Amino acid sequence: MAENNNAPPQSSISVPPNNPTHPFSSMKTMVNIKLDRTNYPLWLAQILPILKGQDVMGYVDGTLVCPLNDLPNVATVNPAYTSSMQQDQMIITWINGSLIASVVSFMASKRTARVTWEALE
Repeated sequence: MAENNNAPPQSSISVPPNNPTHPFSSMKTMVNIKLDRTNYPLWLAQILPILKGQDVMGYVDGTLVCPLNDLPNVATVNPAYTSSMQQDQMIITWINGSLIASVVSFMASKRTARVTWEALE
């Protein structure tokens, strides 16, 4: 039997998933120590593996550059921008869910995961 040479070539480029699995259902069990003014090292030991495991550290450490909102010569919003903004807001929700109420109130004005993270460091 002859090989099918008409098959499209396989790409070796890896594209990260648009939406990693969101651990909301088990967030309370994964982060049992909420951040307060005295326990940053313990809190960090819990939250870092979650962020790394979800492959979203680039959002908090600033290594991921947000795509442009508008594409040249296109009238619609860049879908990559929309996806990135949704993920960024999800990360803020994860982080805020791991803080005590008084710390969350301080973080309320923070609009990106990076700015939120910097304020906590």
